[in-house]
Amino acid sequence: MLKEEEIIKGCKKFEASSQQVLYNLYRQKMYGVCLRYITDKDEAKDILQDGFIKIFTQFKQYKGEGSLEGWLRRVMVNTALMHLRKKKRLLFTPLSEDNSDFNDNETEEEHLSIADIDFTEEELLECINLLPHDFRIVFNLFCIEDYSHKEIADMLLINENTSRSRLSRARIVLQNHLIKMAAEKEKTKNIKTYKSSW
Repeated sequence: MLKEEEIIKGCKKFEASSQQVLYNLYRQKMYGVCLRYITDKDEAKDILQDGFIKIFTQFKQYKGEGSLEGWLRRVMVNTALMHLRKKKRLLFTPLSEDNSDFNDNETEEEHLSIADIDFTEEELLECINLLPHDFRIVFNLFCIEDYSHKEIADMLLINENTSRSRLSRARIVLQNHLIKMAAEKEKTKNIKTYKSSW
């Protein structure tokens, strides 16, 4: 198994064997990154391939500052955003106050119900994918990829206040989805407990 330094050196020399090792190592993680922005699986696979083509052709740009995985993720995110921009799916329309998912009046019991439930990574991703498109993109960039609002604004060609408002709304909508999921999990748990007592 090649060490990371050897993989990097080989990729910078456009060695097919090193490129294959890199692809095999990071394919699944980078596919997961693509799915957070492109929910259609076939489309996400296309973005994955485009992203790796960029990685292999631009590998000399990696200067070893920060982790290799972090650099790969940035390339994938940028590739996904460019794809969405070409498809005109990076449009940020004014927020509507009558969004049925927007409700900031949850009770203390609802907050506790989330805290008491262990969500799997798949369940969290499912709830994130239920967010409106523009909410999801900002949420992913800020909370998962760790970009600042200024960086997000520059990437999405919006102002920082738009980024902040989308993130605030996304958190509330996500919380509502998690509350519903928590209630369903609790109901299922109670049914199983009831049946086992027969």
